Amino acid sequence: LSLKEFDTSNVKDMSYMFENCQKLKAIDVAKFDTNKVNNMKGMFKGCKILNSLDVSKFKTDSVTDMSYMFSECNLISNLEVSNFNTAKVKDMSYMFSYCRYLNKLDVSTFTTNSVTNMKGMFHYCYSLREIKVNNFNTESVTDMSYMFSHCNSLLDLDLSSFVTKNVISFYHMFSYNEYLMSLDLSKFETSNAESMSHMFDNCQRLSSLKINLDTKSVVDMSYMFNNCLKLTELNLENFEAPFLIDMSYMFSNNKKLQKINISKLNTNQV
Repeated sequence: LSLKEFDTSNVKDMSYMFENCQKLKAIDVAKFDTNKVNNMKGMFKGCKILNSLDVSKFKTDSVTDMSYMFSECNLISNLEVSNFNTAKVKDMSYMFSYCRYLNKLDVSTFTTNSVTNMKGMFHYCYSLREIKVNNFNTESVTDMSYMFSHCNSLLDLDLSSFVTKNVISFYHMFSYNEYLMSLDLSKFETSNAESMSHMFDNCQRLSSLKINLDTKSVVDMSYMFNNCLKLTELNLENFEAPFLIDMSYMFSNNKKLQKINISKLNTNQV
């Protein structure tokens, strides 16, 4: 599909423009003028057999919504977005979700000061071995659920710069990261978090987990550490959770776990 003659200089909304073009193999948007565009939500969502996409010249200075932008672009292996100006973007939820063959992605230049929603941002990015997000400013983010869920090839993840004091949901944040061996969340501020359900569910090779989570607002911890087959010790001494109502399967199938410290955990409402 050639759109070389399209004049998009006055377009403000490109949301869902090519959504579910499931038979589309190629598309030329390299010459799109996107200077005035403020919405790119779901723009290429569901282009399941599209195997390449050049958005390297997109001007995104005015864009506030990039949620679902490349979701379900199953066959794309390389996506050049390092030129994106994301200073005004508020929603990045499911932006790259289900990009199953994506193995190269540089988001290290993203400015995320305005982003409030990162839910499912890299969800089901099966082939990504590395995601550099140590530059992300996450002070305004309230939802990180499913953010790295099912990133099955991910070997390392540096979240040392993450500020999580406003996050309400960590639901499934790291679930099914089957090759991730260590994770340091010792700087996470979680006083406003209500859900930690499935947070580390099925992190089967995770043997080192550094956490110092504030659970005073948490109501759901179900399946939180389920099937973490390599964990041998969990120090949850600071876990209090006075509002906790669900602990089902919290430590289920942790076959090597020898020590758990949950001495302060409040189970009055469970």
